[in-house]
Amino acid sequence: MLLTELLGEVLLLFQEDKKQWVEILTKQLDGKIIALYFSSHRWSYCQEFTVKLARVYKNLYREINEKFDIIFISRDKCETEFDESIKEMPWKVLPFQDRKRSEALCKYFKVHGSPNIIVLSSSGEVITSDGSLEFAIKYDLVLCLWPQGKSLFYSCQPRPDEFQWNRVHCDQCYMRPLVGIRYGCINRQCPFNFCKKCTDTIKHEHPLVEYLIPKRQYSMNEFFAFVPYLLSSNKQEQIKTEILWKGDAKAIGFYFLTYRYSFNCNLTQKLIQYYKATQSTINSFPIVIITYDIDQQSPVEYWSDIPWLIIPSDYYRLFYAYFTPHECPALIVMSIDGKVLTYIGHHDILRQGSEAIRCWSRGEKVTVFTPNDYVWQHVSCNICNMIPLIGKRYHCSTCEDYDLCFACQSKGHEHLLELM
Repeated sequence: MLLTELLGEVLLLFQEDKKQWVEILTKQLDGKIIALYFSSHRWSYCQEFTVKLARVYKNLYREINEKFDIIFISRDKCETEFDESIKEMPWKVLPFQDRKRSEALCKYFKVHGSPNIIVLSSSGEVITSDGSLEFAIKYDLVLCLWPQGKSLFYSCQPRPDEFQWNRVHCDQCYMRPLVGIRYGCINRQCPFNFCKKCTDTIKHEHPLVEYLIPKRQYSMNEFFAFVPYLLSSNKQEQIKTEILWKGDAKAIGFYFLTYRYSFNCNLTQKLIQYYKATQSTINSFPIVIITYDIDQQSPVEYWSDIPWLIIPSDYYRLFYAYFTPHECPALIVMSIDGKVLTYIGHHDILRQGSEAIRCWSRGEKVTVFTPNDYVWQHVSCNICNMIPLIGKRYHCSTCEDYDLCFACQSKGHEHLLELM
């Protein structure tokens, strides 16, 4: 595809000698490798990203200018924001008046967030669609790689028995998506991931653990093998994890929440109410809290009324990667033999209350009403923008945060969709 077809006939460039923006012909960039930079002045992190990108670009300008250029594609809503965005930008800019083209480019390249960088070869082929992430990781290297037609990330075709970790890369060799066994650091301040090959060659300062493969069935001993203990709700006592399944329990609930935002929500309070009301009449049904923002300094009063045990937050990422909850708070229920009974137990609690807990305590699934009844709070359809999404929900794990309603999924999608 010609650049003029993508970007139109004219771009803007700030000329230092004239101290003003001037028009240049897009065809002057023919033969160059182009980075399309999608951003907006509305968000502070976009502003910070722009400043850093401009600094590195200026430092390398003489080395890369003949082969490489950046073009700013604004996602600003008004011209005032646009004018703030382009202040001191040293690269070309798509005019604000051409914002319909900006919207079309976002749709064509499936740009859902900002900042975002799409790098194109001189023939228009995508070199990388993860440019902003590559820059964030190796800003001093990628602006030398891109002009050579190279990206920081590389990909491997998974074998039939290998799992592909979409949107995850190895922090050593930069394979993305990471294929095969995934290892992660259990220190929550150290969010590194490594492939199997790299774990054999690197030395990491913290212990590494092997991630559980999503959808694969594990015994409880295997499932909790990397969790040394659970915390009581007052965080004063460390409890062996095997207490969860050694009694008469037939299922375990995994409750994802944050104490800052979802502790006092309606769902949490109802779950506590129904849980306490049923404990004398059912088999044991343990629930564990999984949260990323609890530590030993978290206020005890937030947890004093909660009748459940807590998984230390260092292990949050491991459970999140296995279950991939799409809402928070979220209740996921698993039978003792490792089968997921429901990924949307939070909906069942709001609809059926105590009866849902009784079903799970027997190791049974809750009787599902018509899927058309479900209301997916905080979820919208990426095509028709229905919010909240009502009825059947189809999720794409390849695209980032991408959900479709029943009507829109029937029109087709380029990747495999999962009925939630």
